[in-house]
Amino acid sequence: MLQDGKQMIALRERAPGVSVDQIMAATAAPLLVAGAVPEMRLGR
Repeated sequence: MLQDGKQMIALRERAPGVSVDQIMAATAAPLLVAGAVPEMRLGR
């Protein structure tokens, strides 16, 4: 995804128990966070 001429990764979901702040701190690539990022659903 490109935004303002920069390549970015859209954060669409996150692992259970992991916050958006934790993901941003652990990721070198610029992330696009648009609104709430839901937890992914794993198995049943």
